[in-house]
This record gives sequence, C-alpha cells and structure tokens, in this order.
Amino acid sequence: KFLAIILLFAQCHCTTVEVPVLEMERLRNNLDLALRYPGTAALVGHGLRLFEILAAARAVLEACENDKLNECIPLGGESGNPNVLESKSSFIMNGGSNNTIRWPRNTLKTHQKILLATYQRLCSLAHHIIQAMPLSWNQSNCCNIDANQTATLRLFRYFPHQAHPRYIGSAAHSDWGLLTLVLADDLLFANRHGGQLEISLQSQKWQRIAVPTDDSIILNAGDYLALSAPAGQVHSPRHRVLLDQEKDRISLVFFFYPDSQVLVPPALFSHGEITDGDQQQLSLLECQAASAECSAHDDLLHTNMTFSDFIKMKWAQVKR
Repeated sequence: KFLAIILLFAQCHCTTVEVPVLEMERLRNNLDLALRYPGTAALVGHGLRLFEILAAARAVLEACENDKLNECIPLGGESGNPNVLESKSSFIMNGGSNNTIRWPRNTLKTHQKILLATYQRLCSLAHHIIQAMPLSWNQSNCCNIDANQTATLRLFRYFPHQAHPRYIGSAAHSDWGLLTLVLADDLLFANRHGGQLEISLQSQKWQRIAVPTDDSIILNAGDYLALSAPAGQVHSPRHRVLLDQEKDRISLVFFFYPDSQVLVPPALFSHGEITDGDQQQLSLLECQAASAECSAHDDLLHTNMTFSDFIKMKWAQVKR
C-alpha cells in the first residue's frame, strides 16, 4: 500500500502556477506584461456563460461520436507530435455561421445557437484584446477584413486513460496564430489547485495552470504574434494537456488568426526565433508531420505565403 502511494505521487504533476489575471475592461493596464511573460493569463469579465457553453459542447461532441462528418475528428485522428498518441476527439467550427458549419446529426438547435453565439463573442473578445495591444506590436491592421471568418473554434473531449507512456491529452506545443482563448470544465472546478492544462516556463518544468475564480478563461499568446512583435515583447507559451485517470475533460479552444491574405514573409521567421537570448520553441516553425513529409515544410519557410495557406499546411501536418 505504501509503495502504491509513492507510485501515485510520482505520477502526479502537483506543482501549480497562478497566471496573471486580466479584466476585460482594464486590459491596457497589464496585457503587455502578461503576454511578455509568461505569455498566458486568466481573463475575467468576459461575459460568457461557461456552464451553459460547456454543456452544449459536450452534447455536440457526443453527437459526433456516431457521425462521419469531416468536422468530427475521431479519437486518435490528430496529434501535434507524430510520435505521441493523443486520447481526444474534436469538432471543428469554422466561420461562425450556419452557412459555414456542418453540424452532426441529432444536434439540438439550442446547442447550435449557444455555440454560434459563443463563436461571435470570442471574436469580439479577440478584437478587444488586439486593440489593447501596444502599437509597437504591429497588429493594428492585422484583422480588419476576414479574420472572423478564418478563426477556428475547436471543441475537444479528452478521454480518461490509465497511465501509458505513449498517451497524452495534447502533446507539448505552442499555438500558431495571434492569440488563443480556452474554456475548460476542469478550470471551472479546479480553481487554485490547477487542472489538466500545463505550461512550461523558464525552468523547463511543467506546471499546472491555476486560475483565481471559476469564471476564468485562458488567454495564450500565439507564435505569429511572438514573431511579428518586436523581439522579446511577446512569449508564445509551450503547453500541454494531461489525461485524468477517471474523468473526461471538455474544452473549447478558439484560435484567432490574422486576415487570410496577410503575407508571412521569410524575414518574420528569422526575426522571432530568439528573444531576450532565450530560444523560443515555436510550433509554427516546426514540422509536426512525420519526418518523411517535412522537406516541403522547411522549403516553405523560405518563401512568401499567405497566412491562410500556411495554416492549412499546419493543420494537415497534425492529421493522423
């Protein structure tokens, strides 16, 4: 029995970190400091009804399990690391309207309405965050044309799984775009004890993200923002999701990108790889496909591409 307790403790990632708290109405006060380091923050005052939204997301994900839609990604259908199996399924919402989203069969109209309203509210929050960024970060004209249509809202269900070296909820990665907003049921109840979302800081040790209140959502800076802002001004945090032994985890992850035709010049990649003397390991610059498929990725880093084309390539790399 004593040995079992020791083994359980060895598997437990008990260290937590309390991330900065940002109020939506006072973003300009501390946004730049929070995104400079650690690159993540807890947002409050966002106006989202989290319990209602997460319940709707669960219902859609359950409907996805028996549907063959391309928008329904089955267990094992994606992974940010070709050598790691991710025990999750997902549903993809692109464009934020019933004209652009195909729903699984048997999805209630009520749940569709809740999630469509959530998409629009997250777009509004993203624009509000960008407007609060310092002008020196060069984002004032990033997202005025079709950024709301190119954004992606992903619903995820992480399945409970016994400890296994090849299984994880989400492999270690950073986010590709401008910013990411995360709603998760484990953050509703975990509070200061931390949930299953972990971040790697300067110590290179993984720490659970702890939030101050049950109504917090998470803001992460993205790779594109870290690369296009002046060197050292933005940190795109490396993070992962662990699996709980007994419970599943429902989350909504909103990826906000610049306008689709924004060019990603090669100079951008060489500018932001090193900031403040520290190497940032950015997933946008990494090939996340199997090694045999990576030569095209490396070649494209030296050409002008639209951000839309680049992101399509990145999503293709994580399909399994």
